[in-house]
Amino acid sequence: MSTARRTRGIPAWALVGLFMIQAVPSPAAAASDDVIVKQNDEHRTLDVGVLFHAIWFGGVGTGLRVGIPVAPRGFIPKINDQVKIEIGGSFQHWWSWRVHPRCDGHAVDHFFRLGLPVLLRWDFFITKLVTVETGLGVEIGVPFHPDPDVADCLRRRPDYVYGWATLAIQFGILLNFHERVSMRMQFSHSGFDIGVEFRLGKV
Repeated sequence: MSTARRTRGIPAWALVGLFMIQAVPSPAAAASDDVIVKQNDEHRTLDVGVLFHAIWFGGVGTGLRVGIPVAPRGFIPKINDQVKIEIGGSFQHWWSWRVHPRCDGHAVDHFFRLGLPVLLRWDFFITKLVTVETGLGVEIGVPFHPDPDVADCLRRRPDYVYGWATLAIQFGILLNFHERVSMRMQFSHSGFDIGVEFRLGKV
């Protein structure tokens, strides 16, 4: 068995969990921070995020997200929340055999995928440090492969749902270490994402 194949079998989720434990503030630290959840502030910044993906089914990826505010004061008058439209794109490399069909006799041990998500994202500003976010929407996935025959098969198989539209769900946390920069971690329909989010000028 090759070194590359053995590397794929390493339990990466143990490393992810350890990282989250170290990164997320303790209850004592969060409690000592200024609570702002009842302030009902207005949030009009354009947000741009750079995310790295660890895919549930086996794979990795990276992408961009852009958040455009549509309800700067959110939906709940007495809560410090915000609603935005989040659009993006990601380049993914999938290698798990569990989601790979055999395309017209071609054995597919890996493929690439372009993900194009569009979500309604809802942020809750708990403290100055901690923001909780959740999102719901749809993602258009376009698989491709260096072999033209395999690529054509991946796109036209009716049972290959990841080649079409899928429900996009996410739930995560932002750690606002700077006024315009946050660390972002989230679980989503396709895996675990981690990255950096930048708050640009007001819109």
